[in-house]
Amino acid sequence: MFLDEVKNLLDESLEKLKTAEILFENDRYDDAISRAYYAMFYSAKALLTERKIHPKTHKGVKNQFGMEFVKNSNFSVDIFRFFVQLQQDRQDADYEVLIKFNRNQARNALDRAEIFINECKNFE
Repeated sequence: MFLDEVKNLLDESLEKLKTAEILFENDRYDDAISRAYYAMFYSAKALLTERKIHPKTHKGVKNQFGMEFVKNSNFSVDIFRFFVQLQQDRQDADYEVLIKFNRNQARNALDRAEIFINECKNFE
């Protein structure tokens, strides 16, 4: 059961990243950024779940991840910052109708999401 949950979260992360790429290719940059964030979010949740940490909110995932893996382990602070920034970008993409992201910003978000996910998958 426990390992299934971690695997499911990692699978969901990869699905969200694939969806982000499809949205990007169809010029849906705000939506691509949103899905890229969720790809990172599910990877972060998977690592937390491995340590039996189950935050209830997005902010909780960010804070617990920062404490558990960045502060107390050796997860790259620079890569963690990708997650923090993309969380804000996702909020803007989903809720701020006057903010529109362009192709370069979306490509950057997807690239950073992939880096974050790979760091999570390879983290010991």
